[in-house]
Amino acid sequence: MENSNEEYILDNYEPFFSRIWSFRGRIKRSHFWLYLLTYIGIYFGLALTVFVLAAILRSAAVGLLFFPVWGVMGYLQFCVVGKRYHDMGQSVAIPLTVIILNLVIAIAFVALTAMQTAWQSSHWYSYGSSPYEGPIEVLSILAIVVAIASLVFNLIIPGCVPSKPGINKYGTNPCFPADEQE
Repeated sequence: MENSNEEYILDNYEPFFSRIWSFRGRIKRSHFWLYLLTYIGIYFGLALTVFVLAAILRSAAVGLLFFPVWGVMGYLQFCVVGKRYHDMGQSVAIPLTVIILNLVIAIAFVALTAMQTAWQSSHWYSYGSSPYEGPIEVLSILAIVVAIASLVFNLIIPGCVPSKPGINKYGTNPCFPADEQE
């Protein structure tokens, strides 16, 4: 008795849904793209919800609710990107480095912007240009470079490079049954 098409789809995508929170194993490119579409839908849905709540409550502080969401979504993204790198037989050192650089730049940018705002509200503002404008401009350029690197290492490479055939140190190839692999 052959499996129906619906059973095949459920069997094919069950590992993706059951192991999304784990760093272990490998996933195929189709699972990566499925995750990405799901991620985009959830992210924009939550962003719209926060935006509407901020408009209704007339408070930008509602945006702080988004920080835990970013944390969870970032963790899930790293899990899925990591498994794609494992599927290609690679370590996750490069995408992890890019994610950490993004985080460091974001924190530094927020800190410098806060210092710039405090400086502008002080009496020193009338004495000339801000000492924070140069570093903020440098961080802006660095943020663009790291964003491009993030796009390449977290989207293009895992989404386009094919799986490494056979078994590697991260597990069996998810494109083929385990008994067909060497």
